[in-house]
Amino acid sequence: MLRPQRTIRRSLVIVLGVALLAAGCGRLTGLRTDGATVADHIDRVDLMAAPPMAMNFDGEGGPDGVGVRLYLYRLDGGKVSAVAGGGQVRFEMFEGEIPANAQVQTLPFHTWQFSADQMRLYLGRDPYGLWCYKLPLRWDDHVPATPSITVVAYYAAADGEEIRSAPATIAVK
Repeated sequence: MLRPQRTIRRSLVIVLGVALLAAGCGRLTGLRTDGATVADHIDRVDLMAAPPMAMNFDGEGGPDGVGVRLYLYRLDGGKVSAVAGGGQVRFEMFEGEIPANAQVQTLPFHTWQFSADQMRLYLGRDPYGLWCYKLPLRWDDHVPATPSITVVAYYAAADGEEIRSAPATIAVK
């Protein structure tokens, strides 16, 4: 059980960490999209580690999660646009490396689920001006035992269609 001081400190560090991560992808936008096109249909989902290694979010010994950027793309008349989505997103983390063309057949080490409203909190622009979502994915006390992990993102549109990203492998140790 966590002591009250440690719980308050951990909560403060989490809030500050989220704010700092979001600042790297633009500013926090609350429930607004600040000019991003909100697409009903998404054609492609890309996931990147940002940075491509495990991170120490709480300032205590060792990494406790990874930062990721999620890009949603719409193809419109031959033009590809990075857009905001109105669907739900699920991230699954696996211990070890999963090749890009492999089907995931093991149970995830950790899963995170975000509603469309929650995702808007992480919406901003990347250093190149593209709309993206930048999120911290924490594993807390459930630390991976492998030197790398793989994260896969799933975008579920309002109509139920689900699109999977390619796996992103991230160094842990």
